[in-house]
Amino acid sequence: MNESLLKAISSSLEFILTNPAIFFSEADVQAILYKKISDIPEYASLHDTACSIGLNQFGDPSGSMYKTNLLHREYGVNDGKGSRVDIAILNPSDISNITDPINLMTISD
Repeated sequence: MNESLLKAISSSLEFILTNPAIFFSEADVQAILYKKISDIPEYASLHDTACSIGLNQFGDPSGSMYKTNLLHREYGVNDGKGSRVDIAILNPSDISNITDPINLMTISD
């Protein structure tokens, strides 16, 4: 874990602990943490997936790819319907392998 991420997490926790009346639900805590992490440029920047945005006028896949960022809330997992991770940080090297832009996952043949 890099220094900027650790600082965002610790400052979020400090903010919550010193101001306990600012959150009402888990979603509030997630929002505070998500905001702090998304202020770090490397977590907010977009990365190419392996999914073309569609076909060009010649019927060939476009060279433009769908993009996503590293940070997501309520990210789905494969352990069952409705399973979610509150806050997920994707590995930048894995994003280029994403073949399903809806579920942000790699579908193998």
